Amino acid sequence: MTGWRSFERESKTHRSAVLVGGIAGLALGAGASVVVDGATAPAQAGQTSEITLAQTKATDLRAQRAIKQGTFAWNLVAKYLAEPGQRIGARKPKNVRQDAGVGGGLPTETIADGAINSAKVADGGIVGQDIAGGAVGRQALSQEVARALPRWIVKVNNDMGVPVTRQSSPTISMSRLATGTYLTDFGEDVTACSWTATPSIDSGVPAARAARTMPNPGGDPQKVLTETSNGPGFLVESGVTVQMVC
Repeated sequence: MTGWRSFERESKTHRSAVLVGGIAGLALGAGASVVVDGATAPAQAGQTSEITLAQTKATDLRAQRAIKQGTFAWNLVAKYLAEPGQRIGARKPKNVRQDAGVGGGLPTETIADGAINSAKVADGGIVGQDIAGGAVGRQALSQEVARALPRWIVKVNNDMGVPVTRQSSPTISMSRLATGTYLTDFGEDVTACSWTATPSIDSGVPAARAARTMPNPGGDPQKVLTETSNGPGFLVESGVTVQMVC
């Protein structure tokens, strides 16, 4: 009897231990699950919503660099965008030097050769008042364009003596050889060009009715001979315009 009771007590103790162990195991399992969920949830939230101090500083530095670069660029070009004589300055952030200037457009040395061409100039974009007197001369034109332009010289009266008062270039000159006979020096080889002459005078009527040109009898390829004649064909002193086109 005593042995049976002892066995029963041991059995109950064993069952209780198993029950407690099972409950503890379930609790531990549940607790582990909670711990894992609790540990992962804050990490996921931090990845999507938190901004670190380093990120804030990096963003601030980028913004400062952008402001400095923009201010430097403005200071560099502002003086060229203003009207001539207008004083230019730009607001500056801390530690950025302010370069003020005076307006007046881009200086020649800042424009690369070939940077401005006909494709970049709108039709009618450049007119007479945009070009200073003497700014564009024959020397500024290409050789092909310059040679295609007419060159001329004018004897403006019917008198003898110094015959010339106007010419398309100071390199062109005219001299009087005899009555109604003039030699024009164009300052370049004109043997491949064409020449014409027309009686003309600034005021009054030319004494000549006709004028003709011919190669220089002396053989100089830069010179053209011109003769002016009246109605019957006699050489007379007269005003005349001599033109040459190549």
